[in-house]
Amino acid sequence: MKPEEIRERFTHSIKILPFSESLQDCNCVMYALDFRMEKPTTFVGRFYAGTDYLRSIIDQSHITDVGINPRNGSLAVYFSGSKVEHVGVVSSEGRITSKWGIGYLYEHQLMEVPSTYGTDVRYFSALDPDVAYELLKKYHRVA
Repeated sequence: MKPEEIRERFTHSIKILPFSESLQDCNCVMYALDFRMEKPTTFVGRFYAGTDYLRSIIDQSHITDVGINPRNGSLAVYFSGSKVEHVGVVSSEGRITSKWGIGYLYEHQLMEVPSTYGTDVRYFSALDPDVAYELLKKYHRVA
């Protein structure tokens, strides 16, 4: 079923966004933390920064909970219980931009995501990409 056919059948505001990188070379964490420019053959590699890594930087307070009023650029982190399942970036209009697995880059309302991403969403501060990259190297104990 084409996106237009889905929209006609099921009301939603999801938009597919243009994305210049290979759609298969990054996931939601890599997109949200701005690792998407890395090549699959570099240290980051394909999916090297996953939800377990994101959970670790939350647990170590490298990003902080900003409550219910996120700013443009804040991270919307989706949980299923205590497990991090997905992350997106909050836009100035309060919409979320997120990469769905190896699929497309989407702009959507907060809960217009696959149900497997969980129903508990918390907002966190953004993280400088250079800091995130250094934390990723520590996470994987790479010099």
